[in-house]
Amino acid sequence: MTGKNSYWFLLSGLILGVALGFLTSWVLAPADYVDTVPSTLRIDYKDQYRLMIASAYASNGDLLRAYARLGLLDQDPVTALKEQSQRMLAASIPVNDVQPLANLTSALEAHPLPLPSATPVELPTQAATFTTTVTATTSPTKTRLADITATKLVASPTLTKAALTSVTTPASPTASPSPTEEPSVTPTPKPIATLPVRPTATITPTPSKPYKILKQSNFCEPTQPGLLQIVLVDSQGKPAAGIELVITWANGEEHFFTGLKPELGFGYADFRMSEQILYTLTIPNGSTSLTGLRSPKCNLPQNQGGKAYPGGIHLEFKQPEK
Repeated sequence: MTGKNSYWFLLSGLILGVALGFLTSWVLAPADYVDTVPSTLRIDYKDQYRLMIASAYASNGDLLRAYARLGLLDQDPVTALKEQSQRMLAASIPVNDVQPLANLTSALEAHPLPLPSATPVELPTQAATFTTTVTATTSPTKTRLADITATKLVASPTLTKAALTSVTTPASPTASPSPTEEPSVTPTPKPIATLPVRPTATITPTPSKPYKILKQSNFCEPTQPGLLQIVLVDSQGKPAAGIELVITWANGEEHFFTGLKPELGFGYADFRMSEQILYTLTIPNGSTSLTGLRSPKCNLPQNQGGKAYPGGIHLEFKQPEK
């Protein structure tokens, strides 16, 4: 066999080995993940997990438990909830299905909490220690025993009350011990130190502070007649996505959310107004309300005919510091 043929055999063997390895690992015996951590889940499974957590919070109101569960999925649970709300709304999922996520997001923003530690608490394994005080009294003709104090008795799991009684027999208060009697021992147990029990408190979210209006201006744009533009930012100046907005007028009402048009900003939302109708804008998260909104009158340039059309309103809100 020549050296050239040996190289071909070596290369073909390498290719065959790699192919068999892939076949075994992907088809014949693929890896089976068991008891993996939630943070390694696929994105769609994480979305389902967050939705179940939000539904559980809507049922029991336990914010601490919900935040602890979210901490197993994401480093920033609030941002993850907002992004999922935007994806669901953009996919035309009904608002009622997205509402639990929005409610949980609002509760976490109103009550910022530290991420739960993943390190389990280890209970102490050291045996409990009791301290006994022994006082011995003898007759005057005998050598007096020294007072013995701070004698330690280590309790083990097998130490029973009967065993302790057999070791320490209390003396009668009226009988005087003879010289040959053993000194009486009266155990004085030292309080056993116990770890404080962590309460499973249930936090009832309080309403957030009302959003304050920063800017209100009218604009004329023929391609966007009667457009009401709304921009929300949180107390840190970041876009507030997934916030519910309610627009009402004499004969109607409509609910919508910020973040449905991420290309215009995660805190952006808009509504098309009709002419000669007064509107009221309400932000339920904080109970902010702005009344008397009506599209202004605008006119096209004279070289375009000078025709009148409804203008738009631009509103900017910010949530105060907590």
